[in-house]
Amino acid sequence: MRKTTRRRAGIGALLSAALLAGSLTVTAAPTHAAEAPDPGLVAWYRLDETEGTRAADSSGNGNDGTVEGEAAWRSGAGFAFTGGPESSGNAIRLPDSLLAGLDEITVDFDVSVDPGLTGNWFMFNLGNRQNWPDGDGYLFVTGSDADGRLRAAMAESGHATEQSATAATALPAGAWKHITYTVRGGSAASPGTARLYVDGTLVAENSGITSLPGAIGEPDGVSAHNWLGRSAYPADNSFAGMLRDFRIYDRALAESEVTARMAAKAQEAADAVTLTDADGVRENLTLPTAGAYGAELTWRSADESVVTATGEVTRPEHGAEAVTVPLTVTASLAGATATRTIPVTVLPRPAPAPYEAYFFPYFAGESTDDGEKIYFAASKGNDPTAWDELNGARPVLTSTMGERGLRDPFLIRSPEGDKFYLLATDLKIYGGNNFGEAQESGSRHLMVWESTDLVHWSDQRMVKVSSDFAGNTWAPEAFWDEASGQYVVYWASNLYPTTDVESRDVRTTYNRMMYATTRDFRTFSEARPWVDVQRGAGLGMIDATVVRDGDTFYRFIKDEASMTIRQERSTDLMAQVSGELPTASSAPWSLVAERIGVGQPNPWGGTFTGGEGPTVFRDNVIPDRWHMLIDQPGYHGGQGYLAFYTDDIASGSWTSVPEAELPSSPRHGTVIPVSQDELDALRAAYQPHLLATAAAPAEVRTREGVAPELPATVEVGYADGSTRATAVDWDEVAPGQYAAWGTFRVEGALTGQRLRAEATVTVTDAADPVVELGTDPDGPDGLADWFTVPVTARATATDDTGVRQVELSLDDGATWTATDGGEASLPLGDGRHTVLARAADLTGNVSAPVGREIAVDTEAPVSRAVWNGEDRTVTIASADNTSGVARVEYLAGAGSSWTVYTGPLTFGDVATTVLYRAVDHAGLVEQTNSIAVPRRQLDATTTTATLTRKSVGPGGEVSAVVEVTGGAATPTGEIRILSGGDLEVGRGTLSGGRATIAIDTATLGTGTWRLTVGYAGDDNHATSAAEVTLKVRKR
Repeated sequence: MRKTTRRRAGIGALLSAALLAGSLTVTAAPTHAAEAPDPGLVAWYRLDETEGTRAADSSGNGNDGTVEGEAAWRSGAGFAFTGGPESSGNAIRLPDSLLAGLDEITVDFDVSVDPGLTGNWFMFNLGNRQNWPDGDGYLFVTGSDADGRLRAAMAESGHATEQSATAATALPAGAWKHITYTVRGGSAASPGTARLYVDGTLVAENSGITSLPGAIGEPDGVSAHNWLGRSAYPADNSFAGMLRDFRIYDRALAESEVTARMAAKAQEAADAVTLTDADGVRENLTLPTAGAYGAELTWRSADESVVTATGEVTRPEHGAEAVTVPLTVTASLAGATATRTIPVTVLPRPAPAPYEAYFFPYFAGESTDDGEKIYFAASKGNDPTAWDELNGARPVLTSTMGERGLRDPFLIRSPEGDKFYLLATDLKIYGGNNFGEAQESGSRHLMVWESTDLVHWSDQRMVKVSSDFAGNTWAPEAFWDEASGQYVVYWASNLYPTTDVESRDVRTTYNRMMYATTRDFRTFSEARPWVDVQRGAGLGMIDATVVRDGDTFYRFIKDEASMTIRQERSTDLMAQVSGELPTASSAPWSLVAERIGVGQPNPWGGTFTGGEGPTVFRDNVIPDRWHMLIDQPGYHGGQGYLAFYTDDIASGSWTSVPEAELPSSPRHGTVIPVSQDELDALRAAYQPHLLATAAAPAEVRTREGVAPELPATVEVGYADGSTRATAVDWDEVAPGQYAAWGTFRVEGALTGQRLRAEATVTVTDAADPVVELGTDPDGPDGLADWFTVPVTARATATDDTGVRQVELSLDDGATWTATDGGEASLPLGDGRHTVLARAADLTGNVSAPVGREIAVDTEAPVSRAVWNGEDRTVTIASADNTSGVARVEYLAGAGSSWTVYTGPLTFGDVATTVLYRAVDHAGLVEQTNSIAVPRRQLDATTTTATLTRKSVGPGGEVSAVVEVTGGAATPTGEIRILSGGDLEVGRGTLSGGRATIAIDTATLGTGTWRLTVGYAGDDNHATSAAEVTLKVRKR
């Protein structure tokens, strides 16, 4: 049963592909020079607009056209017609009745036909809308009629009246061609002639024309269906392709005029030639031999030693200047020639650089929308089993063309080493597609990118390499062929007997490995079979990859019968295999091994059962070691690539490495070796936290004759600003470097980095300095090893080689104070200290610290006594911040002795005085303090007071005469005079029980004041008070 297939690309996509493919990559759309309008022009549509819906008439007759549908201007180089069924595509409507009154006509234009255009279609129509088989006449050109031939025709009315000029073949599609259709009208009695030219060459003629162009329409000359890009028949397809420089003349151009037109076209063809990267040539050039309008192109070089006339390039040596060589192209067309000189600049060869790592582009599968895109990884230096994903494990390259999916990326380095080409399969399975359909109506194109540094990539281009009979173009790879100076590009295609994709069934055919050659991955030779062996219904050979060892090519290829990898060998890369697979004894290709890796352990807990997409590469370090990755996808029981290696590629014996640390989900891709510069550029652009920029220097010490112990890691800074400890592989240190004291430097490699770590190694002699630590004064003068006077710690060091410095540290051991020479001192403050001392000799030896505990207390303790009258107790508190209080002593009353204070002291009724002092642990004794203890019962007192004056003016002087009596002893103490209970206006002290106290009348102010005269009492007398009245007058 035939599988149902769907259209996989629209006309627009096919048109874009056609424009990107083949010689059009080196021959741009031609542009016509400015010229004055021919007086015989009816209309002239340059079609060089860049926007808008007006197609201007440059004839001066005002016959402007109008765009209907998409205004697909080609940036001044024509108009693109999208095509579509039943006249549904975009088109340009021309004014009515353009043919009115014309006995002769010439239609002259440039055209590029979309290769995907099929069915019935006109490039243009001049006339009226037709209703098959009847109508009012029309004039048209089609590139491929029902018989597959280029045809121009004129019909006065219906289809039966068509009079044609028909070529032997169809007009070639996908390339600019110039069409000239002339009609000299006639009658049955005197027939006229129609001629059809392609690129100035007559390809068809009809000398039996019996009508006139002006007779089209009813009445004659009336036409209302004039179009560019649309047929007279509504059911026909719209034109798909491009038109430009469309001219309608009111006469049939003579052959000489057609030839003259071709001279201009020859110049346009020469001017349209472009050479890719002409300002920076790195490899052989593709010099096209066919140009626009079918022009023959020939070349001449001004310096054959640098660039030959066939494009072979010899680059200057590294370090030399670039060389500019003028190349002259001659375009020949219908006997006319035109020339143009194109300067090309050939760059010098790059400097040779060793390979220091590997680069790995791959895709990630078809289970997610992001899987069929291209991802990058880079190895950790020269270890092909340890990888870092780049760009944050996000895709780097995505497709904007074709099927919008990318698989099987293949990367090749140019033979000179400074250019890269990345190829990929145009295929997307995710989203409901399937592999069967993809082999019936799949892409016939390669996706291509270029780069000179693996970081900056060209725009994606889509290049057709497979014929229209191919159902797919899978897993493209390439190999540089030194003998021919070009790349051999190979891929897998199912081939069918028809171009009709609707009738295809993948089970009726099989995949062949096809190949073509190219110099620039723009222009390719015709595809040819390379491996053509059917392995079952719908089964063939796919996913070939090639490496070279000496004169032998090794090809690794997937056999779809077993779904495993074969290894074959040959000395002839392009030798074809057909019918049967090579055996061990066949030639020119022979079998080395088959079912490679089957049964070996894989990383997912199982074994390798089958796979595809092998990539093989030589080890950068071990000369005879090769590595291979084989993709074991989910549909083969795995999860992606599995690593293998061999030390004898000729044996075909490969060992799996399931522990290899590959990227997270790598599928069919390529591994190539890269230089350190290339690796650094990749990391800087895509993963800066992997690019080391600075390493902290290491300091290491060792003794004479003892190998230094270098640190396993150093702190390294990276391009993203981060820092982290990074492993170092230190260079070997020769014993002679540490045989005698001194210093030397050693470097170490940071895996995969240009930056190197550095360590300074100090080699010391066999003995450390001897350090003695003492004090000044020599020993403690207080109790319990306490110094009670200021102390200085002193360190003295000796060494056979001499002492460079002595260091002292106080208490924490973290901060050291250095003093040059053999002695150092450190004054100490109060406290209990740990003093450390060490010394460094002239060789760099540093002694182990010696320490001493030193206690210093130069301040006596303090104490304070408090009297509690209610309990009649004295409480003494004491403190010492250094050695601490050892005891408190007191002496109460005459004749007593010093007694150790143990708690509050209680006293009787009598008054007494208590002496007290504190003693610290260092033996320091506080100066003696005292506190008075009053009697228990106070004598009552009487206070009397009289004023020296009872009335005074403001600020007047007046005093109170006070006497206090009571008890056996004379009262002593203080007298206060208060107004209102709290305003003090006088104060005095008793003497002999009396006091005369001045009153501050200014404070009182004017008025009559009752003042309280109060006695505060003393140790033996109670308080008492008296009152007096004082008047302070206003004046």
